[in-house]
Amino acid sequence: MVKTKKTSIWMLNNISSLLFNSPIHRLNSLQCLGVEQKESNPIEAGMCYLHQAAIICEVLRYAPLPKTPDSVPQSAALLSQKLKIDELAAEAFISEWALKSRDVAMKAPEKNEFGIESDFSLNFHTFQRDKRFSVDGLETALVQADKCFTSGKISELSSICIRLLLELAEGQNNLEKMRDLSQSLHRAQEAALDQHNKYGQERFGSFFRVKFYGERFPNEMENQEFIIREGMAAKLSEVSEKVKAEAELMTEVPVTVLQTATAPNQNDMKNMPALHLTFVKIFRHDWQQSDSNTQTEILDKVNSKYFTYSTPFTSTGSAHGSIKTQKQRKTFLKVKHKMPSIIG
Repeated sequence: MVKTKKTSIWMLNNISSLLFNSPIHRLNSLQCLGVEQKESNPIEAGMCYLHQAAIICEVLRYAPLPKTPDSVPQSAALLSQKLKIDELAAEAFISEWALKSRDVAMKAPEKNEFGIESDFSLNFHTFQRDKRFSVDGLETALVQADKCFTSGKISELSSICIRLLLELAEGQNNLEKMRDLSQSLHRAQEAALDQHNKYGQERFGSFFRVKFYGERFPNEMENQEFIIREGMAAKLSEVSEKVKAEAELMTEVPVTVLQTATAPNQNDMKNMPALHLTFVKIFRHDWQQSDSNTQTEILDKVNSKYFTYSTPFTSTGSAHGSIKTQKQRKTFLKVKHKMPSIIG
């Protein structure tokens, strides 16, 4: 959950989605999204940089460079498998445009003017490859992701980035870089153990479900549910005020926070902008075995798609009753679309 102006984050994410088949423009929007969240939400910013790395790998699949090391993943799907982060595979922008275009890694043409005489000049356009679509660009994205995850106190993800950087350095036979990365990997693993011992599960943050009501919200938010992640030991009342303030930036009118245990009828809320917030937990199926390995634990959080929350009710319609009449309704949610984050 961003803690700055939510409108700019939503705008950048929507632009990024609309430009899904334009890798350069999508890369630009994801870069802006990462920079916007680097200070307030470093983990989400780190995921933005990993998405950039996936786009670079996908472009190298269609427009490879000469002497590209074999250690470079040749597609977003392969990078997703290597890092074990499912959502990165979505950057495989397979389309007729991408398959047919040989200029997938090219910048927009630049206009140049060449003066021959005082009254005569020649205009021409030049095409250049975007330097980010290279091994150096991939390394830059991974380094930025590493820094963000370290800042967000989830060094297990930093270790994953550094291990891939180490493979790239090995493919280039760069011994000096391999030595420095090995030292960085050792520090990241030590930090991961220290963070796990100090904070445990709390460092992953708390998860909440929020639903927006009313026609004043953008179309992609009206009557839609979202899962948001907040910091360690976040309280429902504090999160409600924070989300309310961000919602009012979008609607430019006061927004009501609904206090009812059950969700209201959408038709009754058309003219009144409101939101309903609930604390949720990650849901695991019975066949999903828990693992004490901290890295596996992190990856489970990153790839989580299922959540659950409970609401009290009685047969009479009221939320609370006696011990005999009190009942509990359990709701299960599945994340359909994810923003670049530890959870969508």
